[in-house]
Amino acid sequence: MVDSITDGFEDAPPDPCVARTIYVGTQGVNTVRLMHEAHDPTVRFLENKPTMRLGNAVRYLVNGTDTFRHYVEEIRACTGEGHYIYVMGWQLQIELELIPGDASSTMRALLSAAAANGVQVRALLWRNTIMSKKPGASTYTVPGASFSIPHTIYGQIFDAGNPWNLDEVREINGFTGDSCGIVDSRVPIAGSHHQKALIVNSPKGLVAMLGGIDIFENRFKQLYDVHCKIRGPSAFEVLRTFVERWKDHPDHASAEQQFADGKPLLGESTKVPPANGACTVQPARTYPTAPVYGFAPTGKIEAWLQLKAAIQRASKFIYMENQYFVSRDLAHELAAALPRLSHLTILLQVWSDMKGGLARTRRCLDILKAAPGSAEKLRVFCLPAQYVHTKTWIFDDELAIIGSANASRRSFTCDTELVAGITDHSNENKPAWRFARRLRARLWGHLLDMETPEGYAELADGVASAVHWLDPPATAKISAFEPMLASMLARANPKDSYLEQTGDFVWDNAIDPFTGQIGP
Repeated sequence: MVDSITDGFEDAPPDPCVARTIYVGTQGVNTVRLMHEAHDPTVRFLENKPTMRLGNAVRYLVNGTDTFRHYVEEIRACTGEGHYIYVMGWQLQIELELIPGDASSTMRALLSAAAANGVQVRALLWRNTIMSKKPGASTYTVPGASFSIPHTIYGQIFDAGNPWNLDEVREINGFTGDSCGIVDSRVPIAGSHHQKALIVNSPKGLVAMLGGIDIFENRFKQLYDVHCKIRGPSAFEVLRTFVERWKDHPDHASAEQQFADGKPLLGESTKVPPANGACTVQPARTYPTAPVYGFAPTGKIEAWLQLKAAIQRASKFIYMENQYFVSRDLAHELAAALPRLSHLTILLQVWSDMKGGLARTRRCLDILKAAPGSAEKLRVFCLPAQYVHTKTWIFDDELAIIGSANASRRSFTCDTELVAGITDHSNENKPAWRFARRLRARLWGHLLDMETPEGYAELADGVASAVHWLDPPATAKISAFEPMLASMLARANPKDSYLEQTGDFVWDNAIDPFTGQIGP
């Protein structure tokens, strides 16, 4: 499996895509059209709010190896006072070597060394009671699949014995220097803080990284996931997300006074950095209506509204990767878009740890199947040998959305979430190897085992190359979702899987909470 991308792939189209011979007749009017049209990418975004900023350099990061390497690089760039490192997450494994074999690459080593040198360190982590730390944890083999994941993932809900992140924050509070953290439990009873971001200010400037990847050992190989790295004005919007949550927490002042000598949050006075790239980025968030946050007194459903707008404006194709697909509202939006699309291609996780989740995924797929043209246009797949954890969207090869929000009411209304909508204004005189197209080709190349210059060139057109999903190479990593779904439902415990057994009350109030902001 390829975990990293090459600089060449990131910067320019593959040679077979560029080195083309065009024969033009000498009589009449001839038109030579490249892969893109003149357009204004900003029309893909929500108007007015949340804040959309131009001029960003954005890089996608596929899987944990690539993401963690960039984490280490940016953290090590911090050298002293005036620099800062802010971590926001669902989970933090502080002793994990982000670069395997490098003992100095753990968050414990990186953050403690930075704090000792005068760098400001802050951590805002969820009081994670789902993944309670249990001694002697083994692995859990997923039924019907060929991979396993740490048993701690399936700790008992609301186990208050030793919630994850508590020890991690205690360690951060004990570092020498300007370092402190907060274990944040201000969420609805069944909710979580699901935002995942690292914000760093160093001599290289302000940078923010966000997506679906937490700092945990299973993010290297077992989970398929996507993150992104933003340098430019929109990094400020990610920073503001951290600052708002930190300053709004009732314990922030006491934590700073007790563990950081009362030093103020440096990020609060940071200015918007100058433009240095071609991407326009619109970070979007989810916050619940209760508990009330001072910066979001009525909650926020920006992630849902951004996604809804993108679906309604798509005209060629939609590509979706998601851990959970259980939102009927989302299914109805996709079904309404399907008749005007060339294809809707979906990659899902086939084994669900949400009780009743697979049955509700089937319900959402039934909504899509009822749409005109679905038999020819709808394609749904899974990864039998890897856990799909990504929450990534591509629209018409023009807009990408990367973040932490699953396709669920929980992510759209209840949990705190952070996503980024990204378009690319670059207009060089070459085929439009813009951000969304590059990301899609990178992901499809990995999934279809077409990771060569010729393969990427073959995948350059997001409409025509979708045929490779219907007739994939023998070595492709994908499988059709429906047969796997039927097999999983047939062998699963009925108490865990069927709609009749979970009940709408349990589903609506605990598993996929319904807040009334969007429909069921």
